[in-house]
Amino acid sequence: MADDLLARLRRNALIACGLIALVALAVDPHRPAAALGVLGGGVLVAISYVAVAFTIDTFMPPARRNIAAKRGRKRTFAVLLFAGHYALLALAAYVMIARFRLHPIGLLGGVTSFVVAVAVEAVRPRT
Repeated sequence: MADDLLARLRRNALIACGLIALVALAVDPHRPAAALGVLGGGVLVAISYVAVAFTIDTFMPPARRNIAAKRGRKRTFAVLLFAGHYALLALAAYVMIARFRLHPIGLLGGVTSFVVAVAVEAVRPRT
């Protein structure tokens, strides 16, 4: 059940990111930097999601998967990834804004796509 929820959130975030990018492109078709910024923001959300999901999966694995041999090294990597993913996000955002010249508001729109996905899931009727 939780895996289904996460799959729907990932799908909805991807759809929301694409729709927000299309809206940004429709608003200003002569400057695609905003639409590309939205897609860049989607990449930032994906980086953060993967880092947090990996860390949670490492420290709270399902009961059926009890692999103790590689647990120590994997946990160390998970802690470093969790702590370092903020630095990675900052570096990625810097590169997208300063080097690729993507629009910062577009990045914000892309990052918001996950919030939109959660809102869609919150109002979705339960089956």
